Amino acid sequence: VFSGLGNGTIDYVNKKFSDYTGLASEELKGENWIKVIHPDDKKRVLVKWTESILNKEVYLAEARMLSKDGTYRWHKSMANPLIDKEGNVIKWYGSFTDIHDLKEIEEQLTKANKQLKRINADLDNFVYTASHDLKSPITNI
Repeated sequence: VFSGLGNGTIDYVNKKFSDYTGLASEELKGENWIKVIHPDDKKRVLVKWTESILNKEVYLAEARMLSKDGTYRWHKSMANPLIDKEGNVIKWYGSFTDIHDLKEIEEQLTKANKQLKRINADLDNFVYTASHDLKSPITNI
């Protein structure tokens, strides 16, 4: 769980996230939370966060985050703006949810699907060839 000021600056990170990263809550405030994002995901995450702040819209992103043991795990992050009567964002409230196991299963299913499509194409070619080979002698007769 985290919260941010109206301008998107993080002002609170809960103990669970602090424990996950191995960093003190104070070390994750401000813009420091971005240092636990995988280098390949940082730009995309920052662009989405900036767009959400500018457009005052819900923030949704998936990124790999560094744990205290030095490994990266996939997380889904979401933040909602609290908007006052004048339309100004006065606070952001969000969460990080570990989706690593789900992402691994998704990857396995994608690989299996590709393999099944290849097998299906091979079977289609076999059926076509077998059908053609069976028709040829009959045509000659």
